[in-house]
Amino acid sequence: MAIGVSDAPPLEFLRGAANGARAFGTWAQSLGIRTEVLTDEEKPVGCTELRAAFERLLSGRQGVDWLLVYFGGHGLSRGAGEDLWLPSAWHADQRAISINALRRRLSRYAVRRLTIVGDACRSLPADADSADLVADAVLGRGPFDPTEPRLDLLQASSPYHASYMVLGARPEDDRCIFSGVLEEALSGAREEAFDARRGCITSVSLAGFLEREVPLRAVQYRVKLEPHVVSGFREPDDVYLAARPVPPPHLRPWPTAAAVGAMGSERAARGAERGWSTRDATGRHDRAASRDVADLLRGLEGMDEAISGGRAPRDRGPGPIRDGIGGADRTARSRSAARIRSFRMAYRHESARPTGFETGSGFSLDGAAAQGAVLGRHGSAADQGGRRWWRAEPGDAGMDGNPWWRLGRLMAPLPLLIELDDGTWCGAAALPGFIGAFTVADGGVASLIYRPVHRPDAARETETAVAWLRAGALTAPAAYGLAARLRDDKESDPVRSVLAAYLYDTQGDAESVHRTAWSMARHGLPIPFDIAVLGRMPAARDADGLLSVTIPATRSRAPRSAAERIRPWTHGETGEMSAPVAGAFPWLRQGWTLLEDEAPSPLVPDALVRVAEHVRPFPFTTLSAEGGRQLRAIVGRL
Repeated sequence: MAIGVSDAPPLEFLRGAANGARAFGTWAQSLGIRTEVLTDEEKPVGCTELRAAFERLLSGRQGVDWLLVYFGGHGLSRGAGEDLWLPSAWHADQRAISINALRRRLSRYAVRRLTIVGDACRSLPADADSADLVADAVLGRGPFDPTEPRLDLLQASSPYHASYMVLGARPEDDRCIFSGVLEEALSGAREEAFDARRGCITSVSLAGFLEREVPLRAVQYRVKLEPHVVSGFREPDDVYLAARPVPPPHLRPWPTAAAVGAMGSERAARGAERGWSTRDATGRHDRAASRDVADLLRGLEGMDEAISGGRAPRDRGPGPIRDGIGGADRTARSRSAARIRSFRMAYRHESARPTGFETGSGFSLDGAAAQGAVLGRHGSAADQGGRRWWRAEPGDAGMDGNPWWRLGRLMAPLPLLIELDDGTWCGAAALPGFIGAFTVADGGVASLIYRPVHRPDAARETETAVAWLRAGALTAPAAYGLAARLRDDKESDPVRSVLAAYLYDTQGDAESVHRTAWSMARHGLPIPFDIAVLGRMPAARDADGLLSVTIPATRSRAPRSAAERIRPWTHGETGEMSAPVAGAFPWLRQGWTLLEDEAPSPLVPDALVRVAEHVRPFPFTTLSAEGGRQLRAIVGRL
């Protein structure tokens, strides 16, 4: 499936996106691979058209040995590792293609190997319109039980960064840098892309070639572009090109170093202005409109060290090469760092929070007050101060003969749904030994941090992680490194494990999601609802009605980052284990996109899927009044 979206108003026109899709489709067809090429050269490409194309490609098949999905066009990153591709009418429809959700849907089509190629920006949302997009999984529920395919993930840029297209002498010569280098490799024209031992282009040899050659080609156009490649295929099923073609194909010359444009959402706020490569009435490029849009991108590289240490980023000095996150490197990085630091400092200045409750559990609100809360049949909430501090207490079912309460203290997780004064709803779970601290801003939940009872300062590291999430920047060039660090001291706040699980899921790594859950269970913590869904863990209710999941066993693997090498629990073997589930719905907004694929099940009833349309655009679950009423009917029965 080769998709090219060149025209996505009000963003820059990218003829190279359609060119790249057609080139990728031609290569696949040359190998005898059944191929659909979907570009917007004749009509717009939206989620409806894309779904129809996938159904044509996959219908009537009992399985697919290898599926390749290519996308060229505009994109962005947000939330906890959520990458989005933008269809033609993204701005009018406020919908985007969720790569992670699409990948999960494809797991129900009996796909054994999956290659995803994304030549699109992974920069942060430029404004509220791009930040609030509905994430669309494109496909409906497939006909088979889910099986995770082996995944090769080839993305043109690392998180926070732009991808680039260069203008040719003619529109058909416009070329996206990453796609152009990939085309050269897959054609067999580049000897360096072949595995020296096996004489073929493999998953690993292709990754090495792209990681070396893409930055070198980008430097010729005075931009910085570093691809993000995950190689999940295994020998012998890892071959992209079996042998060197004879004679080798001719390499097309690259355009001269002239105008270069970014492939993100940075022009979204500029209305009808179409940027550096708009077309005139004849469909040709309007060279007079050429502009450098890279300066609009924000940079966060190197920010982990700067933020965690509370220091400004290192001044690397001015340089002639744009890094894909802004021409004014130092100014952009400092501005981004300041935004994240401001979120961290806000936690210090929030109104006073409770440090403990007699029942060992409760929640607090900053920026809003609550009318009340629903904790299922086995719990209730009692106002402890100004409708901002609430203590978890036994419900109508009482404390006798159930696993939730012992000697007046909460012993097992309860669902938590809160009705705010303005009629909106939020929530997650009431956890034994924790106080959930909700920060409400601009009408929705911007932050959720679980602070251990009588140890509120133990959640300081979570404040940093959630500050990144609030800034839309919780992805990393090395997702495994960040996820490993988030799992440190996970008993201090389960939110960190939830964020780590989402990052693992962006890599298609279900086993690392399972290891995260196993580690929590080993420390006596319940499994957050999001992790149970991400890991597709079998769920069942016991005779008392307590919902638990079975965490699958995992095999040991090699560490995938420096952070993992010194944390053996992130890649070691784990056994099967059971643990209760914390919550009855996703804690994070992006988790709602995953529910339709898992329903109906003891974990995800059909009625919960219908609530998803009422989720509002905030990092943590926030529901409209109608959505809250529907969810209350579900939670109240638990």
